[in-house]
Amino acid sequence: MRSRKIGPHIYFLELRTAGDGLEAAIRQIRLVGESGGGRVFRGDEKMFLRSFLKFCTDVDIFVTWGGESFALPLLTAKIIRNRLDPAPLYEAYHFDLKTFFEKTFSASVSDVSEAAALLGLRKRRDALENMRAVFNALRSILRVTRPELAL
Repeated sequence: MRSRKIGPHIYFLELRTAGDGLEAAIRQIRLVGESGGGRVFRGDEKMFLRSFLKFCTDVDIFVTWGGESFALPLLTAKIIRNRLDPAPLYEAYHFDLKTFFEKTFSASVSDVSEAAALLGLRKRRDALENMRAVFNALRSILRVTRPELAL
């Protein structure tokens, strides 16, 4: 029997899209768990959004890079457009790592790999892995400044 991690279930979220704004097509939703393992949702939009919403019930915190301005509005619009209930998406806490990073360091960065480089972290090939590395590097600050994350 595997032991279950104590603490919040944290997933790093990334959308792969085609197009711009709320008209963009979501090609896939990629997730990586804090302790590894991942999920990819793709295919028929309504079907994968339904599966994603079901998955959301097991998530305590979604970490995104720029999610407040892109991923969450787009996901919400697509969920509503497909006549699904967006409530499960909003039952998890959303933490926009880009917003936090830019406020904390008074620095504007274009992507998470640039943030990782500014922190002296080894650049990873995958944006989700860079996001996880930056989040972990900032964990001690987050414990103090964001107690609601219960890290």
